[in-house]
Amino acid sequence: MHDIGKHIRQQRLRQNMTQDDLAQRIHATRQTVSNYETGRSQPDLDTLHLLAQALDCDIQILLYGQARPAPDPREMRRLRIGLCLLGGVLAAELIAGLVWTPVDIDRYRVSPLALPLLYLLRYARTVLLGWCAVGCLRALRLLRPRPCKWLRIALLCLSALWPLYLALSFLTARLSVSWLAALTRLFLRIHLWPGYFVWSAAFFALGAALCFTEKS
Repeated sequence: MHDIGKHIRQQRLRQNMTQDDLAQRIHATRQTVSNYETGRSQPDLDTLHLLAQALDCDIQILLYGQARPAPDPREMRRLRIGLCLLGGVLAAELIAGLVWTPVDIDRYRVSPLALPLLYLLRYARTVLLGWCAVGCLRALRLLRPRPCKWLRIALLCLSALWPLYLALSFLTARLSVSWLAALTRLFLRIHLWPGYFVWSAAFFALGAALCFTEKS
């Protein structure tokens, strides 16, 4: 209750009111409102009721402050799913690291199918990290989602490019078709051109955007 002045100021600013505006509504002077907000004086119970009516809030808010919103159960469930998927991807990366060393991967000493699979796991991890980062903000109600159907469709199409590369690599390894091999090499060149960190940042932003545009 010793923060009543701070709570009064917060609610006044929330209503876009000046001290003069509030003073007129409670039939007091601007100096009186200033004294309340700075803690030089405390309003009595009747004045608190007037302040609550003028600020369009509950008197408990003036006494104890705005209660922190509880986490949304639906958002928490979505976040748990994202964390579970992230844990699964990290486990798969750990197993892959035991099978193939970083030197083998850098020098392409792995099978044509294993290399895009490793990249898929790596970028799936960054997508899920972006998803979970925004999911935490949504669960704590610090961020409101903005559903956008067409943007979400475009993002999902973009996220399907790397699984497509994986499928092309699988078909190239199984079938001797020149145009499939050329398309697979094109995907690999596209990946190598901007670099790993650029792609990681892009996929992190992709996961964050997908979570941000998903409906509650």
